[in-house]
Amino acid sequence: MNLASVWNVPIIFYSINNGYGISTDIKKVTNVEHIYQRAVAYGMPGYFIEDGNDVLAVYETFRKAVDDVRAGKGPVLIESVTYRWFGHSSSDPGKYRTKEEVDSWKAKDPNIKFRNRLIEEGIATEEELTKLEENSKQKIEEAVDYGKVTGMVHSTESFGAVDGPGIRFIVFLQGCHMRCQYCHNPDTWEMETNKSQLRTVDDVLQEALRYKGFWGNKGGITVSGGEALLQIDFLIAFFTKAKELGIHCTLDTCALPFRNTPRYLKKFDKLMAVTDLVLLDIKEINEEQHRIVTSQTNKNILACAKYLSDIGKPVWIRHVLVPGLTDRDDDLIELGKFVKTLKNVDKFEILPYHTMGEFKWRELGIPYKLEGVKPPTADRVKNAKELMQTESYTEYMNRVHSN
Repeated sequence: MNLASVWNVPIIFYSINNGYGISTDIKKVTNVEHIYQRAVAYGMPGYFIEDGNDVLAVYETFRKAVDDVRAGKGPVLIESVTYRWFGHSSSDPGKYRTKEEVDSWKAKDPNIKFRNRLIEEGIATEEELTKLEENSKQKIEEAVDYGKVTGMVHSTESFGAVDGPGIRFIVFLQGCHMRCQYCHNPDTWEMETNKSQLRTVDDVLQEALRYKGFWGNKGGITVSGGEALLQIDFLIAFFTKAKELGIHCTLDTCALPFRNTPRYLKKFDKLMAVTDLVLLDIKEINEEQHRIVTSQTNKNILACAKYLSDIGKPVWIRHVLVPGLTDRDDDLIELGKFVKTLKNVDKFEILPYHTMGEFKWRELGIPYKLEGVKPPTADRVKNAKELMQTESYTEYMNRVHSN
């Protein structure tokens, strides 16, 4: 900025002030009230846009600045106050901000503000804008090359036999906000690591197709994680391309990212249209215990289970049985009752806890909270099946397939 001022360079410096430097509140690291005030130190004008979400305010400020710069009046610094709804990067959950703060800024969505302005001033009607938005989205959709959509992939498995029907090619995506005490893939928690790979849909699909001969009539592709729904755009693209080839697609999820809102459901429904089966992990039915087990609420998970039931999407419910943690009789009974309310369950599985992932915790330097915990005994597994009546679902499947 100093050289631009000295040389009278025709340039506009634009500070889009979202209030944070990565995760640090900007007020903690700067001693001026507003960034634009720094312009005076370099002998150039400073412009301030109090509401950076006001499209017209931004336009008018830039129009004046552009005219001045083009007239040879030298560089300028513009600051607009705005916000970012999400974290600094895909690996940033944004926990340093309150929900109230984020929601207050979402209410100032510039698209909604400008839309309302157009309607209030009679420039366009609600119907005209709705039609324009739909046409624009359609054109964008048609222009997207699903094969080039990328996802952060942790790893793949060529010969999976327990993640859906038949023999399956498994894709493990990176990223998960759960912190399950028994997690056997803690190396998938972060959205990106030095071992994960950013891969295109076409690239992963070409790898999968090398093993298609093993799938037979029942097998196919399963996408797991981490939490696969954190990369829902990749899922939609990947399953869409796979379905074009007639491949059976299964989603393995804990459903924590699920939101029962119109905006989210529009995208989720698009995913479900190309998903044949959902493997839904319900860690714990008890809300308080679920937080102990995973560090997260189970409200979104149960809401997803109900929604999948409402739309009739086939589901396998899975519950990991961990002695002293998720093997509590009262909770097992309640989980069984909840599953009975769902109309789309083809299978209800008990997955006995194992220690095969314990070494990964040590490699990552994370204390393993379940050290010394043994897998459940055969009697406890049998008890869980009886309390939740899981065998009834197996019997149902046998009856259906025998007809």
